[in-house]
Amino acid sequence: MLLRFVALASLLALAAPAHAEQCPGGKSGSLALLVQVPRIPTLQGGIGHTLMTQRFADPAKSPVVQQWPGIWSCFGYLSESNEFVLLHRDVMGATPAYVGLTFRHEVTGAQRALQWDGLGHVVLPAPGGRYAAAVVGTGTLLALDLQTGTVRALGPAPAPPPLSAEEARFYKSRKPLSWDRDPRSGTADLEPEVLRFTSPTQLQATFGADGALRRATKRRTQLFDLAQLPPPVFVGKQAPVAPRLSK
Repeated sequence: MLLRFVALASLLALAAPAHAEQCPGGKSGSLALLVQVPRIPTLQGGIGHTLMTQRFADPAKSPVVQQWPGIWSCFGYLSESNEFVLLHRDVMGATPAYVGLTFRHEVTGAQRALQWDGLGHVVLPAPGGRYAAAVVGTGTLLALDLQTGTVRALGPAPAPPPLSAEEARFYKSRKPLSWDRDPRSGTADLEPEVLRFTSPTQLQATFGADGALRRATKRRTQLFDLAQLPPPVFVGKQAPVAPRLSK
């Protein structure tokens, strides 16, 4: 019952008025998103839907308008392949999570998808647009190459963010947090001093004996050069398909 309550609280935190977003990039067209979240989201009904509108520079081509389940946001633009990159968030089981990335070609409208195994808690883009980092499942740190669609496991991720004062009053446990035992569940934002890109290819992560209420001041720093990684430990699920569309 408590887990169900926590999941519902996570969904309610997402409730917000409809908002529009114009995706950056685009040499031969544009792509806009209109996110609509129910006033009271439910576990059965999902966390909302997004209206995708793609317009083309060719006046002979009519705009494409599709309604996608879940919350979608602009994540980047790949100039080498002329693709908009979109991030998908929805309910997996009873938990709001990042589901994966979709790449939509600005001229043809063709799509390919990149998904990972397990719940996506954090997805962080690198400057330059080619790479990204993600924290998934029970706390695995991933490197994503958006151009090639490959996913590499880098090792354990830093711990989740500490509880806020309000959260600490609500959740009684003071045990150190982990991604599979975070009472807040769902998605999170890691602090820049914990996980950040220092360049288009360099990812920096820091680790310490973090508690439930505060980060450790003494930290170990680990750097990853995503352009110089060994062959992938596993490859993300890739398919040249569109997201499942609602009618």
